[in-house]
Amino acid sequence: MTDTRRVFLVIFLHYLAGLLGCLFFAYFHPDPVSLIAPFTAGYRLRSGVLLFVTYMPALQISGLLIGYALVFKNQADTQSGRWSELHLKYLKGAFLLCLACLSFYFIMTEGISPALKTRQLSAVNRTEDFRDCIVVAQSALASDNPAEAVLSLEAAIRIWPRNSEANELMDRSKYRLAELEGSNPSLKKEKGRNGKIRLPGLETQSMTQSEKGITVLQALDRSAEADKKHDFFNAHYYAMLAWRLARDNDPNKAVALRLAASAWNRISEG
Repeated sequence: MTDTRRVFLVIFLHYLAGLLGCLFFAYFHPDPVSLIAPFTAGYRLRSGVLLFVTYMPALQISGLLIGYALVFKNQADTQSGRWSELHLKYLKGAFLLCLACLSFYFIMTEGISPALKTRQLSAVNRTEDFRDCIVVAQSALASDNPAEAVLSLEAAIRIWPRNSEANELMDRSKYRLAELEGSNPSLKKEKGRNGKIRLPGLETQSMTQSEKGITVLQALDRSAEADKKHDFFNAHYYAMLAWRLARDNDPNKAVALRLAASAWNRISEG
């Protein structure tokens, strides 16, 4: 094995030990935010990798120093001049190792880390979305509006399908909705083209033909305009529409759900 390979092996062992240490720290250290169960393990794993990226320069320098210290120890009895071929070989090997380590660090900081941070933010936002959906559903069910509760719980179950609380609320909401349909034949109920239930006071529940090309920002703007006019039914509808249109890693998804919850609270207050 050449001297350069020996140093590379030392650096690699430094990286490996640092990565394992960061993962161990992230796994046993309390999460900075409270997440729901489906996102906890992934969040800790990504936190460990991001912490490892932070310490990569220190690990590189330590690996180079220790690696070449071991190599020079084996060459301690060798006589050489200032510009000897042996020194130039060491300089060439050190330059190549530094270049390789810097390239790896650049890939991690500019390619891997941004993607991991986006996933971290998405986990936080989806956790907030799930909890907001549960709150909205509980409020709707308490106000005897099971159709609205079902809408919110469908979003919550898409985030966490096996959550017992969400599934229990869904069963209660569907049961109550069936009760209302059976006990009140005059209740206005129809299904639009997209299959959504329409109830009195929520005539905008179905998406119209002109709204099929709407964007997330446009839906949020319409929700804000309706809120200013105290038209909280439409404010809630367009906020939920924006929530459904937004991708999971879109920060506007959390904004839309908060607007929907706020509008629903105003509706509940009369």
